[in-house]
Amino acid sequence: MSTTISGSLHDFDTKDTYEKLRVARRYTYTLRAMGGGKLRFKLKYYSPPELAEAGNGEWYVLEDRSKIAGGTTLNGSFTVPETWASGKTSLKFIFSRGALTEGVEYEFYMEPA
Repeated sequence: MSTTISGSLHDFDTKDTYEKLRVARRYTYTLRAMGGGKLRFKLKYYSPPELAEAGNGEWYVLEDRSKIAGGTTLNGSFTVPETWASGKTSLKFIFSRGALTEGVEYEFYMEPA
């Protein structure tokens, strides 16, 4: 299943966060930044606590790209680990820019490799 996320960060809007459930496997992605600002992209996955453990689980970083200038297209890949018995993993996509910096638009596309 492919996934497309697009948005813009302007004025007081400095961060967009999306959560999606995806099958554990390898994915390729393309990220395009447009406008005069610089974009930061972080991708995290959630690992629940083990059955015998107490706690809430943790988020771990899969990808962390910073200072992506407007007009740049990045290509990459990552592997989503299996963390649930269902074979799906919760992902958090975070797109941000620095406060008091120029606005930026973004377009993210991922698909199974």
